[in-house]
Amino acid sequence: MRKQLFLITSASLAWWITINLTWVTVGDKDFTGGNLSPVLNLMPGIALLMIFISAYGRLRRSLLIGISLIAGYAGYLSFFTYWIGSSVVKAEFERLTGIAGGDHSALNVATGISAAPTASAALACLVAGLAIYSSARKPAQTKRRSSEVEVDYEPDNRALWDEQEN
Repeated sequence: MRKQLFLITSASLAWWITINLTWVTVGDKDFTGGNLSPVLNLMPGIALLMIFISAYGRLRRSLLIGISLIAGYAGYLSFFTYWIGSSVVKAEFERLTGIAGGDHSALNVATGISAAPTASAALACLVAGLAIYSSARKPAQTKRRSSEVEVDYEPDNRALWDEQEN
C-alpha cells in the first residue's frame, strides 16, 4: 500500500506543478491555472492532505475515493473549461485595448493556450485512477509465523484469590 500511496503522491505533485505553469498568454502577460481558477490550485493540496491522512488513518478507502472525486473534477475543469473566456483574461483584454466587453478575436491581441491544461487534466485523471485502483485493492494479509501462534488457555487464578483474601 505504501508503494501505491507513493505513486499517488508523486502524480499529485506533478499535477500541482502543471497547474502552476503558464496556461494562457494574452499579449505579453502569462496566466497560470492558479491565476485563472484559484480552486484548481487548492485541489492537489487537498488531495495530498487526504493521502497523508489515509496513510495513517482508518478511513483509507473512503479517503481514496474522495481523492479520486476531487482529482476527477479537477481534470474535468482543466480540460473542458474555455480559459480564453475567463474573467481574468477578459479583464486583461480590457486593460490592453481599452474596450470593455469586446470579443477577443476582434481585438487584435495575441493570445495563446499552452498544453499545460491538457497535461494537468491527464495527471488529475491519473491521480483519480490510481486512487480508485488503490481503494479497490484489498490490503495484504500478514501471515503469522508458527512461533507466534497464540495458545488459548485460561490461567488458574485460584491461588491469587486465596492470597488476596488473607
